[in-house]
Amino acid sequence: MYNVGIITPENAGAADRLITFFKRFTYNDDINLTLIGASPCDSVFDVIVGMSRSAFEDASAYNLSGDARLIVDTDLRRGVFKVSGGAQVISYGLNSRACVTASSVGDEVLTLCVQRSITNLKNEKIDEQEFTIPLADIGINPLIGMAAAALVCGAEIHV
Repeated sequence: MYNVGIITPENAGAADRLITFFKRFTYNDDINLTLIGASPCDSVFDVIVGMSRSAFEDASAYNLSGDARLIVDTDLRRGVFKVSGGAQVISYGLNSRACVTASSVGDEVLTLCVQRSITNLKNEKIDEQEFTIPLADIGINPLIGMAAAALVCGAEIHV
């Protein structure tokens, strides 16, 4: 079981739609999603997805597993991150420097691109590739962040 924390803006409706969407496009019941708002909580997380500008101001404040992944929206947040232990930072967003980005947006699907290889929590390498996910009314960047979390957790993604 992987624990994924989602640091969201205060819009609770959008956060609930994120979780519903994630469960719809992944085949993995071994992922526990938790909305953690803008402040840390007591759970130990394998993955934390930052979807707000204040996310990860001090990543060491979160309880992270030994090989945790911090998934950071670099369209919102750039700079140095204080991370603890063996945590790895994976960037996402609509910019050329992001590890995971969108390569095209269609009417019903979003084509995502892994621009640099990343390692999932099973210690498997995910090579550069493109894949599609269905569009939803939660915004492009949150979709990219949730897809990156699915990849890191080893979930099978389907349209």
